[in-house]
Amino acid sequence: TKPKLLEIQNRNITVDLAITVLKSVVGISKIDFQSGTYEDITNSGNLNIIRSYTIKKQIVDYYITIKGVAYIENYFYQYFNDFVMPFIFTNFSVLDEKLANPEIIKTTQFANVVAGYFSMVQQRKAAYDDLLDKSYSLKRALENKM
Repeated sequence: TKPKLLEIQNRNITVDLAITVLKSVVGISKIDFQSGTYEDITNSGNLNIIRSYTIKKQIVDYYITIKGVAYIENYFYQYFNDFVMPFIFTNFSVLDEKLANPEIIKTTQFANVVAGYFSMVQQRKAAYDDLLDKSYSLKRALENKM
């Protein structure tokens, strides 16, 4: 995406590339996290039956990371709904894959919508990478204790 963002920034983007970017932007998914098991364990006091401080700490850190990912996920989804989709609906025919006004790709609004979207994607990916690392670490710690 960096070369595409540079083309947008330099106002060198072509209509075809802009359409490709917009088509990739409209594909979004939202993940909802379930944390019922963790909440049941902590609310019942059963987290205290785990003797290993390291494992308890990793479980709590994992849960906190899930909350952080969920926050970023919600923020991303809100950005998408508030800025990206209104721009798409106003300026792009999804069925025809055409821009209402091709000159829109040279505007600050187009650049901001696309750059903001890709910035949010990068933040989202970093959060998921962190969650995956913590997941593997917790899994290894649990396997070592069994």
